[in-house]
Amino acid sequence: MDCVKLVRDKCPNAKIANWDQSGGGGCWCQYKSEYGNYIDTTAQGGNYINYPMECFDRGYTWEPEEVERPKPEVSCLTEEILDYGDKCFVHQDGSQIMVRYNGYDFATLDFTDPNEWDQECQHDPLPVPAGWSLVQTNVDDYLVEVVAASFPWGTHVVTGTHRGFNTATCPGCSPNHQLTVTNDGVEYYPNTCADRVFITRQIPAA
Repeated sequence: MDCVKLVRDKCPNAKIANWDQSGGGGCWCQYKSEYGNYIDTTAQGGNYINYPMECFDRGYTWEPEEVERPKPEVSCLTEEILDYGDKCFVHQDGSQIMVRYNGYDFATLDFTDPNEWDQECQHDPLPVPAGWSLVQTNVDDYLVEVVAASFPWGTHVVTGTHRGFNTATCPGCSPNHQLTVTNDGVEYYPNTCADRVFITRQIPAA
């Protein structure tokens, strides 16, 4: 991929290559500590996809692809979804605020209010709190999609380890390449801004 080579050549310390998927020729370098601040290596503008350089360094290839995925047709706030039980609701546990649904709690890693409409991003890498885990493929993707899409979460996309999930602020986003990433296996962050890392846990026993 030419953009990846360009970023590697011109910005050897960059963590992410941003590529203009609309064909406009744009390619930006992004640094983990400078979310939203880019060095423009070719041209500005366009619809950018984010490619973590660490994935290419491990030999992965991430060519853009069209992925057909089911989109939530109902909100867990307004209707009972077949086989998923009761409606979801916002739950407060000390300083942690989350959405409770179908035996699971869902939250952003920085515990942003699920009803926050102002779009920001998780600016710093954070550890996963005790008892919680990153959203991964072992959680039903459709269940995660429904919960993510039912609230704004203070961002347009919440990220899992395998892909991103649209929130209520951006039901038409295509977040297949927006992911949770890490440099040390201890602290985690989204690979683009404005995103937030999505975490989950089974509801603790009373």
